[in-house]
Amino acid sequence: MADRGRVGVDRLQNPYLHKLVVQQNQGHHQRKLNEIRFRKKGGHHDTLDNSNPESRELSHVWYNAKRNEFMNLREQDINNVNHFLLEGIARNKVTLAQHVAVPPKALTALTRIRRLEEITRDNEVIKILLLLVLAF
Repeated sequence: MADRGRVGVDRLQNPYLHKLVVQQNQGHHQRKLNEIRFRKKGGHHDTLDNSNPESRELSHVWYNAKRNEFMNLREQDINNVNHFLLEGIARNKVTLAQHVAVPPKALTALTRIRRLEEITRDNEVIKILLLLVLAF
C-alpha cells in the first residue's frame, strides 16, 4: 500500500530478483532526477538546450489547412445566405404609391401607412448596408 508507483502484478515471481530490479529502477530514476536538478546553461555540464525544436520549422505543424478550409466554406455559406436575403428583400419590396392611393377606412389607417413607410425606408437602408458589406 505504501508503494503506489507499481500497480498490478509484479514482473518477477522471485522476491530477491524483484527487489534487485526495483532498486535498480529507483537508482536509475534518482540519477536522472539529479541530472535534471543541476542543469545549467554554459559551464562544464552544459545540458540545457533552449533552442527551438526542429518541428518548429515544419510548415505543416503551424499551418492548419483544415481550419482554413473550414473558414472558407463558412464564409461561402454566409455569402450565400446574404445573397438569398437580399433577393428576398428585393422580391418583397412594396411600393408606397399602392398603399397611399387607397383612402383610409379607419383612424388607425393613417398610422399603419406611416409605419409602412418607416419600415420600407429602414429596409432600403438595410439593403444598402448589406450591399456595402458584401462589396468588401
